[in-house]
Amino acid sequence: KHVAMVMQSIQVFEKPCFIVLEREDDLNREALRREVEELLNEKGIVAFPEVSLAARIINRLRSYYDFLCANQ
Repeated sequence: KHVAMVMQSIQVFEKPCFIVLEREDDLNREALRREVEELLNEKGIVAFPEVSLAARIINRLRSYYDFLCANQ
C-alpha cells in the first residue's frame, strides 16, 4: 500500500525520490523494513538506511551534475 503511494507520488511530481528507512532494533520491525526496502528496490527506488547517507548521496549527485554541466 505504501509502496504504491510512493510510486504514484513519483509519477505525479516527476521529481527524484529518496527514501530513508532507518534500521530497527526490534526484529519484527526490521523484517518489515527489509520487506519494504525490497519492494522499493524491485520498483527501481533506492531506500537508504540513514538520513546522513541519503544526504551525502544527494550532495555527490549534485556535484556530479554540476561537473557534467560545466564540461558541455
